[in-house]
Order: sequence, then structure tokens, then C-alpha cells
Amino acid sequence: MAGGVSIALRGSLAFLNAKNALQNIFGAVTFTMTKTKLTGLLFYKAGAQDFFNATAGTLGTVNVRYPNGAFGLGIGIDTKLSEWNDLRFIAEGWNNDISVPFNSAALLGIRISNTAVSADFGIAVFSAPAFVPCVSFVWTPF
Repeated sequence: MAGGVSIALRGSLAFLNAKNALQNIFGAVTFTMTKTKLTGLLFYKAGAQDFFNATAGTLGTVNVRYPNGAFGLGIGIDTKLSEWNDLRFIAEGWNNDISVPFNSAALLGIRISNTAVSADFGIAVFSAPAFVPCVSFVWTPF
């Protein structure tokens, strides 16, 4: 395949509050083809079980339980929409705990990017059901 295969491993530590320090380990394998990148993901929840309330202003509050040892899977696709290299379609689907199918989400969007900037615009759909607009900007001038 053109471009080959890329493998990445990563860990993260995020402090939500004094009781909840989210610790995760991630792995990803990306297959790069002529116009498309296909990525498979693995998630593992390390550390202690986390339980917290996520609040979205006046929209309400949701109880979040993220048990230690949770194992998740995901898949992503990034493909050219046109002859422009700068315009791409992106889609992702993931579940952060395969023992709870309800913990699933999907994202559909458009990516506009070049060598210095990337901007993603899309919508995430959660199994609650909930629809959340998503925007991401990255600037890498060096």
C-alpha cells in the first residue's frame, strides 16, 4: 500500500477534579493508502474507577462512570473529497468500554488542512442519544 503502516502508543493523564485523575493508554495503527487513511484504535482505562457529574450549562448533568480496566475499540477514516489535497471527509466510531455497548459514539465531519493549519468541523452522535457539534483547530507553523 502507498505510504505503508504507522503505529502509535500513548498514555494520558487528565485531572478532572481532586478525586478523578483519568489515566488512559492508547494504541493506534494507521494504514495509508493513495487517497485514504484508515485507523484502528485500542483504549485501556488505567488507574482507579472514576465517577463524576458532567455538566453542560443549562442543558443538564450526566453521571459518568468509567471503571478501571475498561477496554475500548475505535475506527477512523480520513479520505480526500476532491482533487484538492486540503479538503477531506473524516469519520470515527468508538466505544470506551466494550462491556457497555451504550458507551459508543460516532463522528462525521470535514477537515480543511495544509502543512501549517488544520480545521475540523463535524457532529458527534452519542448513544444517549445526543448530538454535539465539534470543532478543532491546530496550527503548526514550524
